[in-house]
Amino acid sequence: MNRIHQMIARLRERFTDWSPETVTITPPPTTVAPKIVATDQKSTKAKLPPIWRLAEITNPKTGKPVVVELRKGGLLFTGDADRLGIAQAREWHEVRAPSRTEARKLISEGAAEKRTAS
Repeated sequence: MNRIHQMIARLRERFTDWSPETVTITPPPTTVAPKIVATDQKSTKAKLPPIWRLAEITNPKTGKPVVVELRKGGLLFTGDADRLGIAQAREWHEVRAPSRTEARKLISEGAAEKRTAS
């Protein structure tokens, strides 16, 4: 017999009396992940709410004031720009708030910075 046949014969002898009851499964040890405390400057900045840029523009078709969101520099988003026919707002308010409704409340209270286009 060659070596492969000898190996197969040894494996058959070794595993003839195998059954699921003879095997014990031990789970891996559980470890508790250490708590990471945020101390660096980047993680503090990540927790700040977003900056909302809102402008009140009169709709040329209806004549009613419309509150729109802006990008940096006072630029209107594409959909609003097409609808209103204006590409950039002259003045807007910037405020940090968790939601748009909170931002509008802060603007009405006068807690927002007023910006103008340069």
